[in-house]
Amino acid sequence: MKTIICKPMLPMLRHCKSDHILALSQLIRLSKAEKREHDTLNSYTRLAPLLRLQVKLYPKTDQHLLANVLNNMAELLAYNRQLVQARPLVKEAISIYQQLPDKHVGDFSELAAAINNLGLIEQEEHQLADALKAFSESAAILKQQKQLNSDEQKKLATVLLSMSNMALLTNKKTEAQQHSNEALNILRTLVKDQARYTPDLINALLQASDLHFASQKSEQARAAYEEIASLASRSAPLSPQLKARVEKLKLAVNKSVEK
Repeated sequence: MKTIICKPMLPMLRHCKSDHILALSQLIRLSKAEKREHDTLNSYTRLAPLLRLQVKLYPKTDQHLLANVLNNMAELLAYNRQLVQARPLVKEAISIYQQLPDKHVGDFSELAAAINNLGLIEQEEHQLADALKAFSESAAILKQQKQLNSDEQKKLATVLLSMSNMALLTNKKTEAQQHSNEALNILRTLVKDQARYTPDLINALLQASDLHFASQKSEQARAAYEEIASLASRSAPLSPQLKARVEKLKLAVNKSVEK
């Protein structure tokens, strides 16, 4: 039997849904803080249909939150190599961001992040031209803003690193170096005032060292390692993954010296 929602019931329904949305949002914050990816994704999966219904009933509410949830879901799915499921979600998020009324700088930043996520999916699926198009569009959106806060500057650096990697994959080493240098300049400036960006700078330097080795510039790779070692000595302990990458670079640098 088809359920008919009467107009007088809508405010009550909205209140009920809002409570459920708030509860799930709190669960997501907790599971993200505790790095429980499966639980986070499960909560996102439950939250998205509620937000879609909320937006359908009240088009001017929760659109921004729905776009954020869809983009975050796509990011988690892509990280776990579930690219087929991730693609439509990130495309839906992009569409919502683009149609938001009264956009603010933060909305443009989130749109750029979603387009960058689409680029990463395209890259993983070896659609290099489409990936580069997405990365370029994402960077252009951020650069068009008059002022970016520190997190938005970090997002721009991340997109530039994606563009650098794409250029290297297509053997455009000069272009790759230009994007890498621009990202490094942004992150070095951020680290001067905020040490929390140190892992991001180290990650960028690790990528730069790969580029240096690909261009047979072992001295530059060694300089990148020395900068990383200096940063690591002054920062909080690195994550196991980042530490392993640094150790791998150290071995590669030592091996190049022996030659």
